[in-house]
Amino acid sequence: MSSVIGVARLLLEVSSSWHQPTCSSSYVVKAVQAPLVKYNFILERQEGIAPSSGTEATLTTLQIVDYEEEDDEREEPDDRRNDDRGGTTDGNPGEEDTAQLPHTEPATTTSTLSTTTPSTTTPSTTTPSTTTPSTTTPSTTTPSTTTPSTTTPSTTTPKPRSTTQIPKITTVIPRDSGSEEVGTPCTFGTYPNMNTCGWTNSEDAALVWQTGSGQTSNWLGGPTNDFSSDDSSGGYIFVETSEVTLPGERNLHPGAILQSVPLRGTGPEGSCVTFAYVMDGLSSAELRALLKSEASSGHTVVWQAEYHTQGVWVATQFLYTCEVPHKIMFEGIPVDVSDPSRLYRGFIAVDNIQQSPGSYCRGFCTFSAGFCDWGNGQGDDFDWALSRGSRNPMTGPASDSSLHKSGGGGYAFIDSSFPRRPGDIALLSSPVFSPTGLNAPRCMRFWFHMFGPVVGTLRVLLMAHNLNAPSLREAWSLSGSAGNAWFMAQLTISSVYDFQVVLEASVGNMGMSDIAVDDVTFAQGPCPVAPQVAAPTAGDCTFEVDECGWVNSQVVKGLDKIHWQRTPIRTQNTRFQRRPSGSIQTGGNQNEYYLNLGKKLLQPTGSAARLISLEFPGSEEPQCLCFWYFMHEPFIDLGGPSLGVLRILLLVGKGHTSVPIWQLTNNQGPTWNYGQVPIKENSSYKVVFEGMWGPNRANGAISIDDISFHEGHCNMRPHHATVRPEDCSFERGICGWRNATLSDSGEQLMSWQVAFDMHRPAELPDKTFGTSGEVTGAEVRPLCVPQPCLRAEGYIFFDIFTTNQQQREVRMLSPVMDGEGYDDLCFTFWYAAFGAGDTTRLHVFKADPGSSAGQMVTLLWKMTADGYDSSHPTWTPAQFTVDARSPFVIMLKGRASNGGFAVDDIKTFPGTCKTRPAQAEPVE
Repeated sequence: MSSVIGVARLLLEVSSSWHQPTCSSSYVVKAVQAPLVKYNFILERQEGIAPSSGTEATLTTLQIVDYEEEDDEREEPDDRRNDDRGGTTDGNPGEEDTAQLPHTEPATTTSTLSTTTPSTTTPSTTTPSTTTPSTTTPSTTTPSTTTPSTTTPSTTTPKPRSTTQIPKITTVIPRDSGSEEVGTPCTFGTYPNMNTCGWTNSEDAALVWQTGSGQTSNWLGGPTNDFSSDDSSGGYIFVETSEVTLPGERNLHPGAILQSVPLRGTGPEGSCVTFAYVMDGLSSAELRALLKSEASSGHTVVWQAEYHTQGVWVATQFLYTCEVPHKIMFEGIPVDVSDPSRLYRGFIAVDNIQQSPGSYCRGFCTFSAGFCDWGNGQGDDFDWALSRGSRNPMTGPASDSSLHKSGGGGYAFIDSSFPRRPGDIALLSSPVFSPTGLNAPRCMRFWFHMFGPVVGTLRVLLMAHNLNAPSLREAWSLSGSAGNAWFMAQLTISSVYDFQVVLEASVGNMGMSDIAVDDVTFAQGPCPVAPQVAAPTAGDCTFEVDECGWVNSQVVKGLDKIHWQRTPIRTQNTRFQRRPSGSIQTGGNQNEYYLNLGKKLLQPTGSAARLISLEFPGSEEPQCLCFWYFMHEPFIDLGGPSLGVLRILLLVGKGHTSVPIWQLTNNQGPTWNYGQVPIKENSSYKVVFEGMWGPNRANGAISIDDISFHEGHCNMRPHHATVRPEDCSFERGICGWRNATLSDSGEQLMSWQVAFDMHRPAELPDKTFGTSGEVTGAEVRPLCVPQPCLRAEGYIFFDIFTTNQQQREVRMLSPVMDGEGYDDLCFTFWYAAFGAGDTTRLHVFKADPGSSAGQMVTLLWKMTADGYDSSHPTWTPAQFTVDARSPFVIMLKGRASNGGFAVDDIKTFPGTCKTRPAQAEPVE
């Protein structure tokens, strides 16, 4: 029954249609913008993919390679194979490059996954025999540590069953590129001598691409540095997206189209295009790469990126094939002219465009010309084979993943017919990739076809080549029949070691259940596992089908009964929608659903909802949580921002201790933004997305989408979402702070108190949301002594008049703090004085963690109420630097003879800062 449910969910998740005209991409890559935030951004640079030494590149005058494939006669591969081996690989692993995307290691690198050794002369143009593997000896120009077997396997005796799923060690042999032509990147020159390398603007577009550099960016537009040299004098090509279309141009394409010179057909190996791009500004919407052939009046989208990169260059690549003459075009798209954001300056820029043979897109494969740089492994039971279409209508695909049959190619598959036995496995391994690095995971996408009476299992395994021994980890798995159609799959790939990706397919209980894969690609950035049922653990979720195991909390004390709601994107204002990719051939519309923070008819301030994951096991290895968020207020009135809070917490251990790890407050702009947060927790934990409404006077929205997890450390994105234990806005409790006011008796004394409606000094509103902090069911009472109360609504204060008590010192202690690698911290907060005279004061001290409440060490900040308007208090920012080289606590110490002080929005940042206000600097 579980398999039936899984298949039903799969059919709901993905669409089988994929229009692909005569020219096609290996896969229409929708770029996933992972490291988009400009703070502390770490990005591996891609200087372009170059051939090995000794290879001379033949260039056209336009710096775009227009190379011809060999005219050798090509033998059509058999559609089906009933022998034991099913065919040998004719893939040719490519040689090492310096690109940011996956690349193959040098020939001396060893791996634990074996591939059949290809010929290292010109690329093979003949499909290998289905009975005898290739016996060609590798060229002496490429060292090898293994020699392929020349023994012809029996067609009746099955290959011996494996005793382990880890194959023998062999060497990945790079392709000899001496016969291939590689293009030199077009860097568009340097200022003032920029050039377009022959790229031209289309006359059918309303906007134009123009050359620029950092030295003209403030004048004309574009980024402040190019990608090629990371210098302000380096050139690039860009489109200014704030330009408005003239009335006579309304019938033209609304964006800008940059087109190449006419190119010849690519051949079955395809062509690899590498480039870098950057998008910024409210008026920029989308960048697409198009393929237009002479055989078609339309075009094919071969690559796409949405959302701004906030001025950061991102390197990427795509693979495409085309049988006929064609052009490559880059299409820069602004937001619609009716959108007010169109008036704001913005740009889309491209640099370092390079065209190379298909083998230079490492790991990419259409299987139209063999296995590319993938190879069959040893230690399994049989091999993957190549085909163009099944001969049996009851199993296997009718053609490759292209819907347009005239442009179809090949695919890789396993033949489950005799002599295969149930449980036999076949391994297809990628080239060796270098570690993904900090903040640089990759999204692997491919198409799969699983059809037949009893289909086995298709798994994606990651083989990490660590220093001790190779480790094999399952990253994606699906079993059973999915129907007679191609479906798209994706998963995040990350590793701190050199690694390989392994496709493992197993035979089901009947001999009429094949498994096929096609169009493997890699894109930069994380992506949720798709289909959702293929995820090895719950957590990744696109919300296209359901919540993937995430549940709304029903028992959190003090939270109002609102929920995170799965919402169709069409209900959101078109200005703020994550544009679905229905116009792109990725298996149907994507991003059609997201989670939105629910509301009530009469929404009280502080209403909150928690979305809780299933439990994750603790681990010594760090994890990275990635997601998209939307926090927007259409307008902000004189009362200030009022939207609310989005935070992420961990519920750790059996006691579910709450640990905040990420938080943003109020408006974050009119676009969806990328967020990520590192998680390192040895104990078991659950992840919580908590949304809380402020007064929300502008009727804004708080939403999340596309949650994914991957192994490895990552930086906080955005950086200002960092949460430390001492940070507190006092909306839901007093965080880790503790009321330490001493009492010699049980009498009620002046103490720190919480503010809420009908219990606040001088009608002072909350600083965070600009409201009184009213909350349904709030309790009127001081902070608990000695333990903190569970509720605090808005801010904390002490006031001698609210308790009608005698003058008394009040003290509030922070949790234990440290610099976490920084020597200094900047401690910030807001205060309001509503007393009179210098006898009403607020002092801030630094103390040792083990000291008693009366043992202050260092005075860091001081202020009196003298000179402030006690009848109309206002919030004032404060900050100071504290030495954080050893653990410490912060004490807020107050005394009042007339009035008091209020404190709100405490937050710390790494580094030093000047004391504010200046008169708060202690005098030695």
